[in-house]
Amino acid sequence: MIVVGTSYSCKAQVLFDNSEMPVEQVASYFENENGLPDHITYVKDINNVLNKYVGTWNGSYGNKSYEFRIVKYTTPLVDGFKEDILLMRYKIVNGANVIENTLNIQNEQALIIRGNFLDGNTYNLIYSGRESLCGQHGDIYISISSLGSNKMNFTFFPGRDLIEGSECPTIPDHIMPLDPITLTKQ
Repeated sequence: MIVVGTSYSCKAQVLFDNSEMPVEQVASYFENENGLPDHITYVKDINNVLNKYVGTWNGSYGNKSYEFRIVKYTTPLVDGFKEDILLMRYKIVNGANVIENTLNIQNEQALIIRGNFLDGNTYNLIYSGRESLCGQHGDIYISISSLGSNKMNFTFFPGRDLIEGSECPTIPDHIMPLDPITLTKQ
């Protein structure tokens, strides 16, 4: 019995150290409202569960065509903490008209859709559009479809804010699809 316990302990040490937490465990801490333990300094994709989302994904909704490029990114160390997340860039076109294109902007720009957490098979990202103060923002949920690893479900939930009329005389249209869509990996 003692040998088995020692062997298990050594194996755990090889996988990750005490200051690291696998990305797939983070959601359970938020669900319990405890937050992450103080000793965690790195939320790491130890088991490479984020890799299946990485790549270029295309889809359409209404008259718009969407191209999403997803990369895995390690955030810079801030206050002794860093994490592996997904960053999503996008290009939205309506015919020949480009509605938005963030494919070539820097990681730190606000228009980059930033990963938040993985909950089971669904990954949550935070979206802030050009008119985010006037309601163009929300949560995006992606999951690899049961139809195959080259299909991804994409669902956008617009933010629900009271918008100040003096700051936003017109409310911008949402450019993200308002119904779930399926994206295809290129």
